[in-house]
Amino acid sequence: MRWFREGWGEGYLGTQTSTLAAVFEALLRLDGKNEKIELLREALLALASAERGFGNTHANRRAIAALLAYLEEATSADSPAQVSILGDGELRLGEKVKVAHTELKRDATTSVKVKSERELGARVRYTYLPDAPGDQVEPQAQGFIVDRTTTVIPKVGGPSTHFADEVGKRRRLALGDIVEIEARITSDADQHHVALVVPFAAGLEPLNPALKTAGAEARPSRPDSLDASYVQRLDHELRYYFTRLPRGTHRFYFRLRASTPGSYVHPAIRAEKMYNQDTRGRGAGMRIEVM
Repeated sequence: MRWFREGWGEGYLGTQTSTLAAVFEALLRLDGKNEKIELLREALLALASAERGFGNTHANRRAIAALLAYLEEATSADSPAQVSILGDGELRLGEKVKVAHTELKRDATTSVKVKSERELGARVRYTYLPDAPGDQVEPQAQGFIVDRTTTVIPKVGGPSTHFADEVGKRRRLALGDIVEIEARITSDADQHHVALVVPFAAGLEPLNPALKTAGAEARPSRPDSLDASYVQRLDHELRYYFTRLPRGTHRFYFRLRASTPGSYVHPAIRAEKMYNQDTRGRGAGMRIEVM
């Protein structure tokens, strides 16, 4: 499968796992009834783990596409199976239905009864909300160090003030104040396919200097230290995407206006490699009060 490739570089979206998955999917489309299909299925599944899936986002995507093709194209002589979930009916499996799923919304223990002559596998996923609010989020560095500094330019005039994100801190802004965000990301090695996400409190309105109607207050005091491959400006955050992120510290600037009175979580800044989320970083959460 590797052909002559001895390594899978950062700029190339490929691994031995994703290549096997692509070949498996192609063979399914050509001859899904071939008895050797089951061997390839088991070979692909053997490359996965409960903690990391198939290794990275690209491999996950290719493997899932191949397994979906298996469910569509392959035939199986497996005996029927029945899974009964207390309070939620039954799931039935057989030759045509190889996979079934259900979603439960409860906080109590769930009982499951299985009636089958063969071994079944199950994937269980939990979705939950953390106990602590977003302004209590602690920084984390796993390959990236990210942080955020804020400069407040008062609407009524006077000197600017500066503050860095601190866990649990509260900062007050006056209605109409201009806020300049400096987002920083540091990496000790060249990285590829990186996303930097800079969210901000709901009471702040983003200012886009690229608009023809934008005033001077929308323009940051300094330019970005590095041009992103793509920038997505949303109502609640800015997202910077990099095909390649050189080693070192890079700074990015944009402005907001305090537009809605209230007390809001100022969510933590975060970054990650888009195809290997084990390399990531997160800043601190805090709270912004617009008076």
